[in-house]
Amino acid sequence: MLMHTKILEIKSYEIPDPRHLKFYVENSNEKCGSIDFIADKINFNISCKRPLFKGMEPIKNIKFHYQNQQLVFTLSNKKALSLKCSVQVLEQMNAHIERFSNTDTNQQLKDSFFKD
Repeated sequence: MLMHTKILEIKSYEIPDPRHLKFYVENSNEKCGSIDFIADKINFNISCKRPLFKGMEPIKNIKFHYQNQQLVFTLSNKKALSLKCSVQVLEQMNAHIERFSNTDTNQQLKDSFFKD
């Protein structure tokens, strides 16, 4: 289980392109990384002055829990990341997950490449 003494928070996000949703993570109002939803994968890159949580995982391998403005990501290796976030952030994340979690992007690329 990931342990930290400071509260991490998702304060803002952007949508660089339709397949990419980027959340900015802050610690005590200092930017310290991001969580990137890229199609059917999530890339965690949170450092807060030292490596804290890094790696990429398919959405289907991650469990999500949201309660009292706390969002918890639990990865397949049982590590967990807890962040404070608003309902707006949660709604954006849910929309992206609904759109990409049940797709196989590699298969879609193959289908479009071999299409007549």
